Amino acid sequence: MAILPAEGRPNDVGGDTNLVLAGDKLQTQGGSTPGIYNFKPYSGDLTPTQLATSSYMQGNGGSVATNDKVYVTQVSDFGSDGEIFGFITGFSMGEWQSTGRKYIVDATLIATTMTYDASTDKIYGCFSNSAQTGYEFGTLDLSSHSPQRTKIRSIGSKYVAMADNDSGTLYAIDAQGSLYTVSESTGEATLVGSTGVAPSSLIQSAVYNPTSGKILWAAQLSATSSALYEVDPTTATATKLGDFPNGEEFASLFISKPLAADDAPAAVTSLTPHFEGPSTTGTVSFQLPSTTFAGGELSGDLSWYLLADGDTVATGSGPAGSEVTTPEVTVANDYVEFAVLTRNDAGFSPKYKQSAFIGAATPMGIWEAKASIDADNKATISWQKSEGAINEGYFEQDSVTYNVVRYPDEVTVATGVKDTTITDQLSSSAGMKSYYWRITPVFMGNEGTYAESNKVLVGNGYDIPYFEPFDEGWIDRYTVIDANGDYTTWWDDYSGHAYTQAGPDNGSDDWLITPDIHFAPGIYTIAFRYWGGLPGYSEYAGNAFEVGFGQGTDPSKFKTVGKVTDIILEESQQKEFSATVKVSADGTYNVGIHDISPNNAYLLYIDSLSITQGGTLAVPDTVGSLRATADPDGDLKVNISFTAPSKNANGDALDAIDHVYVVRDDKDTFVFCMGENRVRNLTSPSAGFAGVKLRNMFTVIRSRSFRVAKRSISQSKTVCFAA
Repeated sequence: MAILPAEGRPNDVGGDTNLVLAGDKLQTQGGSTPGIYNFKPYSGDLTPTQLATSSYMQGNGGSVATNDKVYVTQVSDFGSDGEIFGFITGFSMGEWQSTGRKYIVDATLIATTMTYDASTDKIYGCFSNSAQTGYEFGTLDLSSHSPQRTKIRSIGSKYVAMADNDSGTLYAIDAQGSLYTVSESTGEATLVGSTGVAPSSLIQSAVYNPTSGKILWAAQLSATSSALYEVDPTTATATKLGDFPNGEEFASLFISKPLAADDAPAAVTSLTPHFEGPSTTGTVSFQLPSTTFAGGELSGDLSWYLLADGDTVATGSGPAGSEVTTPEVTVANDYVEFAVLTRNDAGFSPKYKQSAFIGAATPMGIWEAKASIDADNKATISWQKSEGAINEGYFEQDSVTYNVVRYPDEVTVATGVKDTTITDQLSSSAGMKSYYWRITPVFMGNEGTYAESNKVLVGNGYDIPYFEPFDEGWIDRYTVIDANGDYTTWWDDYSGHAYTQAGPDNGSDDWLITPDIHFAPGIYTIAFRYWGGLPGYSEYAGNAFEVGFGQGTDPSKFKTVGKVTDIILEESQQKEFSATVKVSADGTYNVGIHDISPNNAYLLYIDSLSITQGGTLAVPDTVGSLRATADPDGDLKVNISFTAPSKNANGDALDAIDHVYVVRDDKDTFVFCMGENRVRNLTSPSAGFAGVKLRNMFTVIRSRSFRVAKRSISQSKTVCFAA
């Protein structure tokens, strides 16, 4: 393995006149964007030169440079109670590429200033305490997924700038401009003296210069003014080196390392990979530099190093300016970052990088697959053809094949298929089981994105009594139809319920249909619990549903057996829907719950669906011609009229009806004695009554067993009054 140059932060620099500082600069009065900038502190001109820029380099929550990264804390929102939203982004030193982002929601992770000690590999900083009433000196650990801060000591005055000599001595300048030495282990601060500089409370930074043994401090004096000072760490004397031309504000400072020594080779300017077809073994060619890094003529032999994704894969040497073709190397079947370094006695050249895709391409993914099942439980699966590749590798369209796997049992149905349709014979059993298939395109071992088919149900259906608690996996057995295509439909809430949300534009038109259930001739009761709406919010309307019954999953063939509207109920107030159906022929049947809520409704929930044998159809049919009108004289009364049913729910003639009940606002019940059979008026029990809503109206008869039989109707009327 060749020894390659360290690319970290240097511990030695040249003469002060050639010293270059760099830092994370916030946006300034001059309008320049945030980013990494450098400048020469002893040149007399502190105009920063941009090295890199990014919106994530706005270090308004502090910044620090380590051996190989610059970490920038950016805060975008300060909330109440110390809650904030922000993130700490790492950038690779020299390349300035993002190495990852760590989110923070704790204000105690925001630093007024930070520094790094290479001897301990720790970041030190000044942070707010949890009560936001003072400051703490401590460490910040960025090695884990979430930043971790450790308190070392509470401090009386915040630090505005810190610098470390990388040998365990840490210097801090406080808000009054006084210089301290700070113990990294205990946080105890020892006063050196006053710098005589009055810093503002804004972000600023400092760095220790190992050549001069002095501290360089980019002091922010006001919102529009900043200057660079050299501070003597033994006396605290501050010498002004100059003003920043636009009041530049630096969140961190570090000593900028030149890319190469002046007499080292310049960078290679290009390279060419030579890999035939799908092969991942090949060569790379490039020309060795003929000039030095400073631009002078280069002569003699140079050592060269070829890297692939950071690993050295070939080395050699040759005369400056000569053409090189490497020995064969083997790399990954993927995008590969090639890099070339050269070296002479003066040092290494800058690194030249170039990426290329090597090997076989990855086929384009499949976006659609469909599955259907016939009467013999044979599934037919078809899918869209994969067209083209997603990268620049070697590719032959005619050689793309497909792998098909059935789920949830993860059975491989086929591999290496070239057609886009296959069949899969399934076995049936009691109950119903849901299946779906994943189809993956493959080219020379490289897999594209799979497509997942719809689910199909296989089995002999369920028997009566049937009960659905809506526990795990229930939705795989049901058919969901988003009839209006608005993508708001029935879902599993993973808490033992089915729910749907009203469509935002045209309301709801969504069916939830049971799997096949075997019915013998007879009478059956369908029941489930329901609730929904948003109680307490008048801008939301109530939800509504109807229930259908029939054979198959085509709702147009269903018979409506019940309907409920104006549902505004908390879960604790849930109600039961029930309906009775008569089945004349043996077979499999299905129940459908149809959400028909208006667009300004909210969520509708159902639970505990049951189908049991029994019930009666000898109950009265619904009333007709329901009318409710306000009193013409302005009294707080409503006049109600209706036509009593003449048949029962089975279509047979009714002999008699005992009573008709009217429920007002789900609270007050009023009885109409059918012997009188006349229009009644309904008097409001209190002044200021603004309206009456008639719901859940039902008629009753007495059976021979003297049980009350009820038949709910689907009509609802609201009458408004002047208060």
